[in-house]
Amino acid sequence: MANEGKVVMIVPKEDEQTILDVLRSQLEGKDAAVIGTVRATNKEQLLLRTPLGTTRRLYRLTGLMLPRIC
Repeated sequence: MANEGKVVMIVPKEDEQTILDVLRSQLEGKDAAVIGTVRATNKEQLLLRTPLGTTRRLYRLTGLMLPRIC
């Protein structure tokens, strides 16, 4: 999905702090943060835990994923 100025990285837990340090050392990455974790399950689902503590399933995006031109 297009979202200018954002990046999502999936990295090994043992590399997490090093990568955050590198990103935060740059002006553009000063707000870099861990926003989630990946855990292996046999459910083959992508689940999102919301700020309210509930869980919902995320589905694959459909349709055109073109960036908006404002």
